[in-house]
Amino acid sequence: MGDACAVCHVKWPRPRHPIGLLADGGEVYGCDDCAGIAASHAARTLEHALVAH
Repeated sequence: MGDACAVCHVKWPRPRHPIGLLADGGEVYGCDDCAGIAASHAARTLEHALVAH
């Protein structure tokens, strides 16, 4: 519901960055720091998948 960061659970400032989806279609939000880490991880995962293909 975006009340706290899905990764580090910080509540203030309120997380604004969508970082994933729940099974029911709801969005998961992260703070600035955790969203940057998640984006970096997603980019590396995609890069590794393309290289392995």
